[in-house]
Amino acid sequence: MMLTTDRIISAYFKTLAVFVVSTLAISPAARAEECLEFSNTAATTPGLKLVVENLSVALREAEICVNFLPYPLKRETIELIQGRLDGAAMRERSFGELVGDAAYMIPEPLGSTTGLLVSFDPELTSLETLEMKGIGIRLGAKWSSDILNERMNVSNAPSIKSLVAMLRHKRVAAILITDRTAKELEMELAGATVTRIVDLTRYTWIRSDLKHRAEEIAQAIRAYRAKGRTFFDPLPGKN
Repeated sequence: MMLTTDRIISAYFKTLAVFVVSTLAISPAARAEECLEFSNTAATTPGLKLVVENLSVALREAEICVNFLPYPLKRETIELIQGRLDGAAMRERSFGELVGDAAYMIPEPLGSTTGLLVSFDPELTSLETLEMKGIGIRLGAKWSSDILNERMNVSNAPSIKSLVAMLRHKRVAAILITDRTAKELEMELAGATVTRIVDLTRYTWIRSDLKHRAEEIAQAIRAYRAKGRTFFDPLPGKN
C-alpha cells in the first residue's frame, strides 16, 4: 500500500513539475504578446501629449496593456516596418504610404486637426504666394512633405521648438504646423499670418501581424467617447 501511495505522490509531483516548467516557459511570451509597445511620437507638444495620455487611459480601462515609447519620427517608421514596434498613435492616413503592408490603420479616429501655413509676412497666405521662398517643416511629418510635393527650399527641423525658432529668426519665410500646435505656441507666433491649408485626421496604427487585436482597440476608443470624453480633454489631476 505504501509503495502505491509513493508512486501516486511521485507521479503527482512529476505532473506538477511539468506544469510549472511549462507555465514558466509560456507565460513570459504570452505576456509579451499581450502587452503591446506603441510609439508616442505625437507627444511633442502638451496638446498632442494629452491625446496619447487619453488613449493610454482608454486602453487601460479596456484592460489592454500598451506601453508608449518615445521614438523619433523616422525611427518609428523603421521599427514598425522591421517588426520591432507594435504600433503608432496619432498618425494620418498617409502614414500608410510609408509603412506599406507592414501596418494596419485602425479605422477609429482619435481626432482631427488642421494643417496651417504660418508666416510673419502677411502676404504669404498660400503655397502659391510663397513662390520660391524657404519653408520649414518638422522632420518626418508626412502630411507636410505630401503637401510640398518635392518643393525646393524646404528646411527640416528635428522638433517643433527648432521649427518655430527657424521662423522667428527668418531662416525660412513660413512653416507648416497643426492648429493645435499653433494654439499652444500663441505667444511665440503672436502677429503671424495663419492660413488653413489641409484637414488632418489622426489614427492609431498597429503592425499587420497583430491586426487581430485592432477591433478591441477600436472598441476601447469608441467606449471612451461613449462616456462623453474626447482625446483632447484634460485628465483629472493634470494641469
